[in-house]
Amino acid sequence: MTTANPTSEMDDQMISEASAAARQVLGISGDTSSDTVHQSIHDFLCRQNTKSGLLRRSPAMPMGEDCPMALGALWGSEICREFGWDWIVAQQGDWTGLGVADPERRYLALALNYFEGLIHVHPEVANLPALQLYNCFKAGKFPDSVPGALTLIAHSKS
Repeated sequence: MTTANPTSEMDDQMISEASAAARQVLGISGDTSSDTVHQSIHDFLCRQNTKSGLLRRSPAMPMGEDCPMALGALWGSEICREFGWDWIVAQQGDWTGLGVADPERRYLALALNYFEGLIHVHPEVANLPALQLYNCFKAGKFPDSVPGALTLIAHSKS
């Protein structure tokens, strides 16, 4: 069973700094609408990846290996801002990870982990592109779940 724990001050600082870095790379401000933020992330992923699923080598990815974490932090923070979700530390056995969860803890999106997988795939060939997942949030389209279940809806294999 997965449990939800509050984030630490250090987690919150990392999420904030990573989100700010992603905003800078995407050229958007803190008061940019969520729709525009998610479209900017989608457009960035389209520019960084080929349709065959190969990461472009030139130009180099901004922020290098930190880019997926920054995009995931921004994506998750926007989900929290728009839909009232929270950053949590999810734990299952010895495994822990940062994710966003709804107030009833029905659903869990491992935003950082999700972008670790998504960064290397063109949105047109991804199983669940970030923009499509965002649109599911907007439409309220989620699998059946119950409060406290933390049903996983986004992870590195999404």
